[in-house]
Amino acid sequence: MDNECTDLLPAVCAVLADPRQAISDDTCLEKLLDWFKAVIKREPGSSMLQGNPMLANLLIDVARLKDPNPSILSFILRLTGLFAASEKGFCYLQEQEILCSLFGKEGVLGSGSWEDAIVRCGWVQGIHTMLQHQEGLTFIEKSGGLETILDLQRDSSLFVASAASQLLAHILSFSFLPDVTSRQPPSIPNFSWPVAAQKLIGHVENSLRLADACDVQRSLRLLIAVFKTSQPVVMANLWLKISGPIEGRLRKDLSNQEQLLVEMILILLRQPVLHHPTYKLWDFVSLALRFLGPTHALALALGIVRSEGCPESLRTEALSALLFSMEYVLRSAGQQTPHSGLLDQNIWEPSAIQSIFSRKSACVNFLSQSQSHVKDLLDMPSLSVPLPYSAMLRSVITVLQFCIGTTFLATPSGISLSKNLIGCARVQRSAVDCLGSLSKWAVGSEHLDTVFDILLTYLKSQDTDSVVFKKTLQTSLQWVLHLSSDPKSSVNCPQTCKFLKDDLFPVLEKRLLDVHWEVQDSVLEFITNITLAFKERKVFQEILTTSSIPSLLVNLLSDPESYVRASAITALGQTAYITNNSEISLHMENGTFAKENIVVHLLEILSQDSEGFPRRAAVKVFTDWLAHSNLLCLEDLEESAASALELGCQDLDWEVKLYSLELAEVFLGQILPAPIPPTSYSSAEVSQAQPVAITLTEPLSKLCRLKMCDFLFRALSDCDRPVAQKACSILAFLRGVVLGGEGISAEPVNCKPSDSKQTGVNLNDSRDFSDINLQDPTQVLALLRVLDVESLHQNLDQCSDHLEKSPRSLLQDILASAENTGENGMDCH
Repeated sequence: MDNECTDLLPAVCAVLADPRQAISDDTCLEKLLDWFKAVIKREPGSSMLQGNPMLANLLIDVARLKDPNPSILSFILRLTGLFAASEKGFCYLQEQEILCSLFGKEGVLGSGSWEDAIVRCGWVQGIHTMLQHQEGLTFIEKSGGLETILDLQRDSSLFVASAASQLLAHILSFSFLPDVTSRQPPSIPNFSWPVAAQKLIGHVENSLRLADACDVQRSLRLLIAVFKTSQPVVMANLWLKISGPIEGRLRKDLSNQEQLLVEMILILLRQPVLHHPTYKLWDFVSLALRFLGPTHALALALGIVRSEGCPESLRTEALSALLFSMEYVLRSAGQQTPHSGLLDQNIWEPSAIQSIFSRKSACVNFLSQSQSHVKDLLDMPSLSVPLPYSAMLRSVITVLQFCIGTTFLATPSGISLSKNLIGCARVQRSAVDCLGSLSKWAVGSEHLDTVFDILLTYLKSQDTDSVVFKKTLQTSLQWVLHLSSDPKSSVNCPQTCKFLKDDLFPVLEKRLLDVHWEVQDSVLEFITNITLAFKERKVFQEILTTSSIPSLLVNLLSDPESYVRASAITALGQTAYITNNSEISLHMENGTFAKENIVVHLLEILSQDSEGFPRRAAVKVFTDWLAHSNLLCLEDLEESAASALELGCQDLDWEVKLYSLELAEVFLGQILPAPIPPTSYSSAEVSQAQPVAITLTEPLSKLCRLKMCDFLFRALSDCDRPVAQKACSILAFLRGVVLGGEGISAEPVNCKPSDSKQTGVNLNDSRDFSDINLQDPTQVLALLRVLDVESLHQNLDQCSDHLEKSPRSLLQDILASAENTGENGMDCH
């Protein structure tokens, strides 16, 4: 704590202890508590109390008030917990009888202030903070605090109830001595439960046996919190104690707490120690899989499959549960299912299944969850059990057909399913996602034509939801990509070529003219991604260049929606890798082709477009081209990029300037014979006390000629901090390279720091360059020598209001706030 804060602290304590002086802004108290936390990390609480007696007096004075301000009292309770978190601080507060007066029954618990939720919350949080040593736990046991905390689980305030539940979990985990928690399961002879733990476990067991749903919910939440944080030995022995009551509750009635039970089991599955036969976890999980019912068991089934060490029979049950909906869909559509051992098993009662599929909301929810979990299953890197991919593929396609009414309704269940799913975007989204994940497992499927047909149907339909449309394009790309990587197939195969040229691209051309910008944007994103993936494939190059898509991309540069213009710019940028120049052939209506220069359009957008998105996209295209110039044969690329840089650095949009700096960074990496490393200001610094070899040759002259140095130095004083930080980063690298002479061949000139005075450089303000000719290499060089990059970096990292957020300012604001009341009160930050 600095001297200024020490001087202000007595007055602040006096304000807090005086009920006549109200603090108008409670956030001041939160910030003050944060400051105390930071101070205590550096200075123990006992030392702080002894060195600043006014703090202990503050705690005593507030505890004695008959009607304290609830916010102040809550703050004092939490502050006391901070001081008591260390054993010495706890003993000091005990000697002063402060702990009993605040946390004991004769203190806050028995006063009228206890009726205020903020006080109860402060009491719980104070004890939670205090509980870092055995003395704190003993104090809670002897003062009857444990019973109070149990009661607060039922508090009307959700904040208080939640805080109490977290505190109970902390007590249960903390109550074990270190020598016990260090021992390893599975078997611990004569395991001794601490007194506090016995009380809490007994409370949980009783709650699980009662019929009250709220008690069951609180107990399960408490167990979840304990299992998340406790040591293996605690978790193992706690499970032995409560597994019986939980199983009894599972067989009887979970009181609508199935989701909490699943969450708890998933935590247990991730603990290898519980996989030992002693704990019979697998038997309980198998029971839960059957008793929970189809809807709640899906997440559990996926967790079982992911669990290492799971018995193979249980894993098969879990897979059957995950794939059950797929079998049901195929049967409802009158299709035969293979006897794979997975799709022909049913672990649930027929009545439970009928209850789900007879109601639309339950049916939609179950199918959506099921397909989402199957997608997660398919995305796993490896599976010990082979899946029936062909049947799974047919099922997903059938679901998508049900949703748009194109499947044959052969059974009563099929008719019911069609009524529930027709036009359901939620099921469509999950099914399309699942279809995309199936691509890597079923690329050689005989159902490939059916896959392409259902994708095209959704892409053509005007009724397709925009999100479903976007996902359908993403799934189409996944299938094409996996086909191209499959040794049995490729993008050059007739089936794939036909899909792209004759089916997909004509649909894309029409949807680029859609009235919904979301649809246009999704198509443009797809064109960008597929061009990026296949830009080196001659077959794809021919398909793209002979279509109308390039012409449509150019037309969309003038679209009224800025998002569409930006996406069109990005897509056009990728076409340069296919045409290998900045000109693109446009397919005219009379069948002829006309040439269009992309660069001209991009520079026009940079200088004239009124929206920021297209201008940002244009700068990023130039950056991408310049970074991959070895893959392109663009004429005058450097001059074009320099023109883009000149326009970008004058832009009013800070993101355009930031992207322009990234373009400058790529320029720098190509002009200077060294790569741009990650920024490290200390490594970029060069000793200014020793003569340094400096090269005034073509690289620096070229940077000045391109006005790049001017841009970088001006950006240092930009009003937008990210721009200034980026400029500082680049200049740090430039300074290190130029002054270090790293790889630059030229006649060296030895200059000492004092030489900068001869150039006329004056840096009274470290970011004032108005009197410097930044196009003169000599002056730029001298400026680089005196530029304190490290200080600039530190200054730019500070918030603009760092002075106003200082501890001293906070204490001053509290004092000022106490002097003002009502509407005239000062706002603390």
